[in-house]
Amino acid sequence: NDRLLKRFPMDTSTAGGLQATWAEHITSGPDGWVWIATNKGVRRVNPLNFETDNLSKPGFKELNTISANHIFFDHKGNLWLSTQAKGLWYYTFSTETLIQFKLSSGGISNRYFTVCQDSVRTVYAGSDNGMQLFLTDGTTKTISQKDGLLNKSVDILLTDKNNRVWMGNKTGIACYNPADKSLRYFGESYGLSPHRLRSWGFSMEQGGDIFWATEK
Repeated sequence: NDRLLKRFPMDTSTAGGLQATWAEHITSGPDGWVWIATNKGVRRVNPLNFETDNLSKPGFKELNTISANHIFFDHKGNLWLSTQAKGLWYYTFSTETLIQFKLSSGGISNRYFTVCQDSVRTVYAGSDNGMQLFLTDGTTKTISQKDGLLNKSVDILLTDKNNRVWMGNKTGIACYNPADKSLRYFGESYGLSPHRLRSWGFSMEQGGDIFWATEK
């Protein structure tokens, strides 16, 4: 098969570029496009013809100058966007509506790092002030140092086949079980490296084993 390498200029002036100076996260969207979180908001690329879309549709214009950390699509195909300083955003495609969660409006921080969802459709958002849960009944809950987190920052989130939520930060790994509300911590005493975990340096294998990468 022929192989093709396509370069997208990371600048704000070149036609066909991503209109940004760096990309933080890349993921596949339910529309078949590749979605990219950049320091200038959200972009997407058509993998069939490499067409770029800087998303000027209603709602997305608000995000065009925001430094984005992570893109997540939930079970409805709607978008959750964590940002560096502007909170957490939720975009509903069917109504083209955008909701912002921040300290002054339903959030626990203005800085969110990552988002995931479990099998019962609870959405989890990691921030520099703990983890926020968005339940299906419309309520929210917070897991913080008051609940046993050794570090208030939640940089990494993923769920396993038993519906447990794994969190990572610079001090170690924590596991939250929503079934019994328990929280366990894994640090150096379990053989974990004392060095900070890499934000995107993790992988869950088919058997359920999780691999974590550290700075050293």
